[in-house]
Amino acid sequence: MQADKSVLSALYKDLISPVEKTGTLRNAKTIVVVPHAVLSYLPFAALVDERGRYLVEDYAILSLPSAGSLPVLRRDDSRQISSGISVLAPFPSALPGTRAEAIAVSRDLAGGETFFGSTATESVLRSALARSSIVHVASHAILNTVSPMFSRIELAQSANSNPADDGRLEVHELLGIPVKSRLVFLSGCETGAGTAGSTSFRKGQDYATLSQAFLYAGARDVIATLWKIDDERGAAFAGRFYAQLARRPAVEALAMAQREMIHDASLSIPRYWAGYTLSGSGGAAMSKSQTRRLVSVQ
Repeated sequence: MQADKSVLSALYKDLISPVEKTGTLRNAKTIVVVPHAVLSYLPFAALVDERGRYLVEDYAILSLPSAGSLPVLRRDDSRQISSGISVLAPFPSALPGTRAEAIAVSRDLAGGETFFGSTATESVLRSALARSSIVHVASHAILNTVSPMFSRIELAQSANSNPADDGRLEVHELLGIPVKSRLVFLSGCETGAGTAGSTSFRKGQDYATLSQAFLYAGARDVIATLWKIDDERGAAFAGRFYAQLARRPAVEALAMAQREMIHDASLSIPRYWAGYTLSGSGGAAMSKSQTRRLVSVQ
């Protein structure tokens, strides 16, 4: 663990300290990061300063695919959707933690629907994305490093033979769905990871990640993961996040949930909380004054 902190400290010194020394981050509460290439896989929340504090203990952190996407994501629109939440846990037996996670989410945000097992199909998810303000999916996610347009979220397979309901919502399909949800929480493995640096695609252009695909399809905010998440710890994190979301914007709720886990001895190591990232507008309630600067890291 000490070796890990040494690496995280060195990265803080190279990436964050130079910006702080200019005074750019003075009085800032939120840092917006536009990472490039391999930095797309860096858990910025876990960078450690000279005092031994994680970056997320001082700043909420929002990621963007590009600086130019911020005004688009924050534009006003007239989307007509319900204020409810749809929660899907298609494999509660294989992933028992996802059942507890789905129950906790439904409890913290009343007024939604929960779909377990065979009812959590691809068609149900498509419908939820068109009508629910918040959609939470607790399931497997598969990163296809060879053909990233075929990276997918796995869902329950429908009894019919419709290829649009085969239990595999792939990136190329997602890009054709009009997503109207304000927040999509992808509680799976590597839902925010892409293939930059590992294929012939241009480094930094991770247009085919599940996270970015949801943004391009219309979601305002997406919470995704950079690595494989233990389903039991995932349930603990989701409960903390939604409890905070009830009273603050998504970017602040994420930071508060991570801070709570840092101060919980059984959940404090970055492996359990630093893999969660938020991409998008940061939440409808976030004002321009809350984000002091836009930082592009190369």
